[in-house]
Amino acid sequence: MNHDIRAIFVDVGDTTADSAERRAAQSRSEAAAPALAGTTEPPEIFCARLNERYEVYRKWAFETMIEASEKELWTRWMLPDFPATRLRRCQRSWLFQYRQSKGRRVVPPDVKPTIIELDKRGYVLGIYQQLITEQEIPDCWKRRASHLL
Repeated sequence: MNHDIRAIFVDVGDTTADSAERRAAQSRSEAAAPALAGTTEPPEIFCARLNERYEVYRKWAFETMIEASEKELWTRWMLPDFPATRLRRCQRSWLFQYRQSKGRRVVPPDVKPTIIELDKRGYVLGIYQQLITEQEIPDCWKRRASHLL
């Protein structure tokens, strides 16, 4: 083990997104989005507005080095013009759908032997993720745990 390096973080975000499934997932998520928010606005208009707002949020997040909680993301940045009580009820579902529209996360085949080897060498391992959902990481790892261990 290199004594200068004690921990290694594995990025499981867009670097492992399956672009082949991205468009189909995006279409499903976009179609469901307005209903989750409680609006009859057409999906393409509603989602375009969300995408614009998300870009503003990401710029702020990178400048301040702060990630908003799910609650703050939706009530301050994404849908500030919607009732907070409605957003609290649907924010996790909507956020999950929004992230799914960016593509399915797939663990590449060479990750398992790499993780095993790093663990054998005594490194502390962690997950690095720029996700904006508290649900996606646990769900992702539950589904793929048997493939990694």
